[in-house]
Amino acid sequence: MPTTRKFSFSSAGAGEAPEEEAPAEDWRQLSYKWMGGDRVLQARFGRLTSELDWAEAVEKGLPTEALETAMDRGGLSWKEIGGLVIPRRTFSHRKAKGEPLTPEESDRLVRLLRAVAKAKGTFQNEEKAERWLKKENRALGGRTPLEALKTESGARLVENVLGRIAHGVYS
Repeated sequence: MPTTRKFSFSSAGAGEAPEEEAPAEDWRQLSYKWMGGDRVLQARFGRLTSELDWAEAVEKGLPTEALETAMDRGGLSWKEIGGLVIPRRTFSHRKAKGEPLTPEESDRLVRLLRAVAKAKGTFQNEEKAERWLKKENRALGGRTPLEALKTESGARLVENVLGRIAHGVYS
């Protein structure tokens, strides 16, 4: 894998023009697109539309191609993905063996995408959302939102801060 692969907030793939997305689009719809949608996920899980659908897919383990497809969109480095979802070397071994991500890795990927989708929705701007996710935040004890996403409780804090921002409360 090239070292320049990145993850992004855009629903457009590499070389594609970004799609206009309705602000009402929720994290499930965006995550489905970012992970390859019908091409990558539907054959294995069907259409993932509800919380239950996503929980069942995570329990089975998302395909490695879902992470790769998200990585093709640019934005986060493998170093960042490795600290949040799966180390690069482990990913390479898993992909070579044709194995899916573990439920834990799948859960971390969905957690990351959920936070990215909420940041994008809050700021209505991909670049602002990306900057915010990588900038230290006092409400998170001086950690970046990405650092907080290492745990589910940290992700809840990030979502809480985004909710306050969305409602005009300084965070």
